[in-house]
Amino acid sequence: MAAPCTAEIYEITACEIVGGSKIEGHGTAVCIAVRDGKSLLLTAKHIVKDCTQNTWVAVRGTWYLAGNIHLHPRADLATMEVSGTLNPTPLGAGVEMGDTVTVAGYGPQLHGQTDGQTFTATIDTLDDVATCVAPDGQHAMPGDSGGAVFAVAKNKTRCCVGIVSYHDGSTAATSRRFYARQKVRARTGFVSAKTITKFVETQYGRCYGGACPIQIRPQVQQPFFGPFPVGPPRTIGIVEPVPQQYVPVPQPRYDVLPVPRPDPISTQGPRGQQGAQGPQGPQGPQGPAGLSVTQEQVEEVVNAWLNSNRDALRGEQGPAGSEANLIALESRLAELERRPFRIIISSDGKIVDDETYPPGEPVVLDLKRLRSVSGAK
Repeated sequence: MAAPCTAEIYEITACEIVGGSKIEGHGTAVCIAVRDGKSLLLTAKHIVKDCTQNTWVAVRGTWYLAGNIHLHPRADLATMEVSGTLNPTPLGAGVEMGDTVTVAGYGPQLHGQTDGQTFTATIDTLDDVATCVAPDGQHAMPGDSGGAVFAVAKNKTRCCVGIVSYHDGSTAATSRRFYARQKVRARTGFVSAKTITKFVETQYGRCYGGACPIQIRPQVQQPFFGPFPVGPPRTIGIVEPVPQQYVPVPQPRYDVLPVPRPDPISTQGPRGQQGAQGPQGPQGPQGPAGLSVTQEQVEEVVNAWLNSNRDALRGEQGPAGSEANLIALESRLAELERRPFRIIISSDGKIVDDETYPPGEPVVLDLKRLRSVSGAK
């Protein structure tokens, strides 16, 4: 069995923000079709389900933003598109129990390990989620999720028959031989070709008029002579139509702004000569009565404006020493306010009234009394 080349699987990363922290997930994807400058890829849903707006695909050292991500309602499967032409591997129609497959993913490389991108396994169970077991104990590890399960027919035609989803065990594996070291043959679970094909058909449509390309499905058969097996099992290729034809969904380009198209009704031609002025229209209804403004309202508005512009209206600072003189003046006035207040009234050089008032008391001048003591009329 030929091992798939590294160009047939692609590293992906998906970012999300949880509680203000950036959470970044890594995995693998496989391209299954190319058309009109876009490529269609498959991956595991649990990698991209929370990051449909921020998933990136690495292609020969360059990262491309993925778009048009579709999530399977139940299975651990997602499709996505990127601009550019990748290396596609067609979908296979499925495998049988005991078939040999190749599991490919970026798990070891993402964890700084030297293991290869692929390992060989044998189909162990078949269902919507199938499993395979490697004879040397290898299994999928974090980073392999979304990777391809490849099958190769006798004529070397390679097709994708599954997408890696999980590995057996209650502890996340730190390598592809994590459980093999514990003398356990852990299985690798993957979404089966039947589920993938049905989902792709619902998203991108079926082939029409029998004009679909063909593909070769690998199948292992055991020759029998009557009830007895004869010789080793052999792989045969079954020719059948490709179950889907990929039609990329148009996506807006964010680097090119659309050119606005004017409404035909509002489109104007060259300006002509101005016509004659029409008759004057009828007078409009009278507006509501205005409100008068009181003196108190005017004072309130003026005081508010003065308070809000106090700094802008402040004058220049006086000469040095003026602050000390002002303090001395205030002290002098306070001292005078604490002294008794005396009023002396004279008439013709004679004192007619002499009264002293306590500090802080109001001074009351009785005009009638003043007239009587002064003799004024």
